[in-house]
Amino acid sequence: YGALLTLCEVLREHKHYEEVYRLSLIDPKPTEDILFVDHHAAWILLVEHANAAYRIGKLDESQEYYLRVAKISSEWTSAPNFLRLSQVFYQVERWQDCKSAALKALQFQPDYPEALNNICCASNMLGQFAEGKAAAEEALRLQPDFLLARGNLEWSIRELGKRKNGVGLNSFGNIAVKSKAIQ
Repeated sequence: YGALLTLCEVLREHKHYEEVYRLSLIDPKPTEDILFVDHHAAWILLVEHANAAYRIGKLDESQEYYLRVAKISSEWTSAPNFLRLSQVFYQVERWQDCKSAALKALQFQPDYPEALNNICCASNMLGQFAEGKAAAEEALRLQPDFLLARGNLEWSIRELGKRKNGVGLNSFGNIAVKSKAIQ
């Protein structure tokens, strides 16, 4: 799954959605190194497929695959699982889903700076800069040296200032990605 997922991510970044759509339907055979593969790769491939289907106009199929991910995640009881889901939704530009998954992570672990940072970033992408600012401030209260949260807070403040001065939305953001395996 790891190599297939990486290939889908690279193709998505280059906007080759037809190829992502086709590849995300492949069911790879397990190999002897299966224990070293992200065990969430299967549902991440579902997200990649749903996103690709959406991008090529297969809206009903896209919705069906997003519902599959929602069903899988409805059984989770771990904040890190929802943080990972939030990160995946961010990567495919589903800002509201990214924010919702990070909020769900906070239900399981209220003092979770990475989830608060994801809420900030997704809120900023949705144009909700005051909410983004509050989330980043809380993340920094919990972890003062969190550079991504600091950068996203600055982004929120900058955009709030632009709005106050009548300037339109012009933004980008960064989201924390943990490399450790999720239980």
